[in-house]
Amino acid sequence: MCERQNRVSRPEREPLVDRVWVRRLWTLGVLLVASAFSPCAWGNLPTEGPTTPPPKKLRDSLTLSSAYFEGMYTNKQLAAFCLEMVRSWVRAEVLLPSQCATFVWKMVLFPFVGEKCGTALHEAGHGLRLRAAYRDGAYAFMHDSKAKDPTEKNENFFVFLLLEFIESGRAACYPLSEEQEAGLRSVNRDGEKSKDFRSYHEKDIAFSAGGINNNTYLSELISNQIFLQEDVSCPEGFSYFTNQAYGAHYAGDAKEPGDDPWNLKLDYAALGIPATLADMERAGWASVALSGTTYYIAYSAWNALWGKEQPVQHFAFLGIRVPDTFSYLTTKGVSLRTISEYNVREHLDLTFGAEYIVYGHSATEFHIGVKQTLGETWNSMSYACSFTFGLGLDAEASVKVPISRVLGLSQDMVLGADVGVYSRKSLLGERHSPNLRKDYGANFSVSVSWMY
Repeated sequence: MCERQNRVSRPEREPLVDRVWVRRLWTLGVLLVASAFSPCAWGNLPTEGPTTPPPKKLRDSLTLSSAYFEGMYTNKQLAAFCLEMVRSWVRAEVLLPSQCATFVWKMVLFPFVGEKCGTALHEAGHGLRLRAAYRDGAYAFMHDSKAKDPTEKNENFFVFLLLEFIESGRAACYPLSEEQEAGLRSVNRDGEKSKDFRSYHEKDIAFSAGGINNNTYLSELISNQIFLQEDVSCPEGFSYFTNQAYGAHYAGDAKEPGDDPWNLKLDYAALGIPATLADMERAGWASVALSGTTYYIAYSAWNALWGKEQPVQHFAFLGIRVPDTFSYLTTKGVSLRTISEYNVREHLDLTFGAEYIVYGHSATEFHIGVKQTLGETWNSMSYACSFTFGLGLDAEASVKVPISRVLGLSQDMVLGADVGVYSRKSLLGERHSPNLRKDYGANFSVSVSWMY
């Protein structure tokens, strides 16, 4: 949920309505459904008769990235951190020293890991889009059940996440941008459309949509993780569904200014974009229904419930992954992003997909990429690169280099580097570019990961 100045044309009212209990009930409902298929690691149930091959043994990691420091945050790296937290729940017995600690981490803190990470990532989505849209782009995370205004500028994502774990409060991201406030006054002057009218509303869309879009992106990462490992646990299934359906649930619950979808509805109406709250809700639920991961989780849960073979091989046809679909909110309307990949051979995959506006002004862009793990000659180095084109041109690349053998370390360590160049004209660039004031913006980060 974001906070911003009310426009002059709106009646004065409380800036934010506390819907904590509504969302808690929603979360509890999803948790109960997920927990019905306990004991929480569907792939670990005993089976009778022949079994399918064991799941792919992907290595999990704990990462320290340059993108974890204030002023260098990126949506992608923070979402990757949240995914690691979810995976740490799944593999707590490897990380923690005793069964007692493992029990407390799994049974007492579940489902708070996924929920709180999703909340922090949501608010960071607002803040990072505000930072990208305005030169002074200042924002403040707020975690306080009583305060109505931020008392100081606070951009620390990890402090905010820690507060979310310790005490449930009212979460918000406040814009502290003087430039945005000046734009607001200009847009509303005498009810006329100033020269900054379109620019202001497009920036406001990016800001208001940033939270929901970050939740959706996290569900993208989780679905990819589930596909790669060909296995799914309750925490992953829970996090996938709550983040995938977050936008649809929020749009159905939005009732007034201060709710992100409601703000988006007003911005869309101002720009003549035919996208309503009902459209946002429909697209969100459609993305759940049109994703192969949804049915893979359901099929795995069904087999687990009846004690059948586990794990279940992920859905693919002739080496092509059954596509997943995700709903995003853009300056052109409500979009659906469909992604898939083709396994050329072991350790070499081609990724492809498209994003298209389903409610709003017509627009389509396409994605193509490659990812590969090299052999022992290259010390099992892996890389991935992709291009998105249609409205603008975006390029992303990453490389991971195991260094344990080279440095003679007993622990498995991996050095990583990520770079992304984004066009502000593209749908992908709206969500990830660090600078929406220029035609192109670039992110770069380096990291070190401990594999376990």
